[in-house]
Amino acid sequence: MTSKIIKANQNGKIFLDLVKPIFDSYFCSDYNLVDIGAGNGCCGLFWPNFVYFVDRRKPNTFDDILQVNPKTNFKYCETDFVDFDTRSVEGKTSFVGIHTCRNLADLIIDRAISERTPLAIIPCCHPSLNEYIHDDSVQNLFSGNCAVYIDRIRQKKLLENNFEVYYRIIESINPPKNRIIIGLPK
Repeated sequence: MTSKIIKANQNGKIFLDLVKPIFDSYFCSDYNLVDIGAGNGCCGLFWPNFVYFVDRRKPNTFDDILQVNPKTNFKYCETDFVDFDTRSVEGKTSFVGIHTCRNLADLIIDRAISERTPLAIIPCCHPSLNEYIHDDSVQNLFSGNCAVYIDRIRQKKLLENNFEVYYRIIESINPPKNRIIIGLPK
């Protein structure tokens, strides 16, 4: 297994340690995960819950990782998240995603709001601030790293839609790919 996959496995375990207690407390019973942008599964493989891995294409490395981290209670759905029908998921559901690149984080948040579904995501590869703010004077304030500002806008959207919001940082990962946004519908 490559060092990149080993690192991704470690990040998935850290994500689990930070998010699972919050989800467990919220649900108070069994629930499913929809691992969005699942790739090689390093987010959902460590959860004891049933996991729907959703990604456009299952990478060849997924089966290799499965040999090291055996999991039998899952389904890999090779489709875009926007095309994934959550009505096919039985029981309570939550959305999770590590490295939800560019606007995928916003799609997950919008869907979580519309379906009143808990979520935990690590946004990365943030889009341009132009997509969020149309005031040049405000953009100039964030001419460096705008990722924190964009994530704050995302958290505000969840709050405005009656979600309880948690923000966690994975200290062992370099920013901006280390911030977890957790949202729970009230």
